[in-house]
Order: sequence, then structure tokens, then C-alpha cells
Amino acid sequence: MSEYKLPQYKEENITSELQGLIDLRTSLADKDIEVYYAKSVEFSKKLKEKYSMDEINGCRAYHLIIGSTPVLDKITKFDFEGDDSCGKFLVELDKELSVDNAK
Repeated sequence: MSEYKLPQYKEENITSELQGLIDLRTSLADKDIEVYYAKSVEFSKKLKEKYSMDEINGCRAYHLIIGSTPVLDKITKFDFEGDDSCGKFLVELDKELSVDNAK
């Protein structure tokens, strides 16, 4: 998978991007559920140190990472940006697990 980029906010882009992240998360869990769980908890804690719970609960991709169901009318963004991006976290973890599994 190439470098992760936030989708432009159009419903058809978000739906497609969300499905891509769901598929990637499922693949990661299939590769090594313990590592996925540990890394996602670590990533979640990092976000909680930086953002308010309203900001975190308003991020759709965050709910995907932790496996929770969002309250859809509370969603204010698809993902965080930069190193806080949940999509970027999944892509980087996929690369890490792919290298580890190749050994």
C-alpha cells in the first residue's frame, strides 16, 4: 500500500476510504492480533494525551482503530492529520508486520 493520504471530504470518497481502512484493519488483526491490539492501545493513548475526548470521539477513523461504534451525529472529521492519522498508523503497522512476517 502506498503512503496514506486523507481523502477529500465527499461522501463517496469517505465510504471507499473507510472500507479500505476496515479491510486493512482486518488484515492486520489476521496477521497478528496481539501486536495489533497492543499497538492500537498505545496509539490510542498517544491521541488521548493530545486531544480532548470530544475531538477523539468526533474522529471516525479513531473508532475504527479501537473497534467502537461511533455516534454518527457526533462525528466531526474522518481522521486526524500527520503523525496522528489513524490511517497512517494502520499503513505503517501493516509495513512493520509485513517485514516481521517475512523474516
